[in-house]
Amino acid sequence: MLRHLFLMSWFGVTLLPCSAQEQQGTVAPQASPVSSPVHETSLEDAMAVYYELKYLALASRLTADDVRYTAEMIRPHCLSLGQLPPETRHELIMLADAVLWQGKWMNDTYLEECGIVYRYEIVSGDGLNTLARLSKKCKQLLTDTETEPELISAIQELLQILGGPEMLNRPEKLLQHRWSKDYKTALYFFTSLCNAVTQQDEQDCLNALREQQDTLDYFRNGGKWEMMRINALALQFRDTLLIASSYKQPYSSPVLPAELRTPARMQALAPFLEALPNLTPLLLQPLEYEQK
Repeated sequence: MLRHLFLMSWFGVTLLPCSAQEQQGTVAPQASPVSSPVHETSLEDAMAVYYELKYLALASRLTADDVRYTAEMIRPHCLSLGQLPPETRHELIMLADAVLWQGKWMNDTYLEECGIVYRYEIVSGDGLNTLARLSKKCKQLLTDTETEPELISAIQELLQILGGPEMLNRPEKLLQHRWSKDYKTALYFFTSLCNAVTQQDEQDCLNALREQQDTLDYFRNGGKWEMMRINALALQFRDTLLIASSYKQPYSSPVLPAELRTPARMQALAPFLEALPNLTPLLLQPLEYEQK
């Protein structure tokens, strides 16, 4: 399902006094894609580190082999992220966390509305909260006189990859600067788009899409990082629809079926797909789990 997650000098960056959204200036709406391929790849690196570390955070018991395995899995992603400027690295840390916890919130909220109970945390964890949990666990093991020397050594090796022993205190500090803007707006935006494109009457569809143009412009005004957040959350919401479809089918698969893809509808949808490329798999691809 969610295949990505977190980072190294990540924790070693200087904390900023406010969230990234608060620091971004107003940017005029533009039709360009959400970000450069470099930033998209770096977000994937950050998400991949989260993905590996969450297994340690959620494990009932840590072993030296598990810790060393995770260290080797995150090493290449940490090396890539270590090449980035500190400010960019910081934004990616906060962005990855926002995508995870906001995606989990969207998942929980939407599935609850559908009457579906699903244990989502076991799948993905919850960003910085999960990392704070792992840090607490590592602190306890490092100070426990009964911890095996091999496990202590493995934890120390992991910490070196993540930026050093001081990283143990970073998650709690970073949580104070967590991005918490417009996650409800994002969920409303995705559900509104899904409802719009599934209208049987074409004019109703066009009118509903036109109503969402202001929301798209609002996200654009938030700047590059805001658009990256919404774009990444589109895939999170697609995962939510995949879960929902296993219980009941909220929409057709794909959400916008081929028979409704008239030239007028696709023309009206084009600005959304261009600005947020991940709306393409959300709306136009079958709701199926990818083969691995």
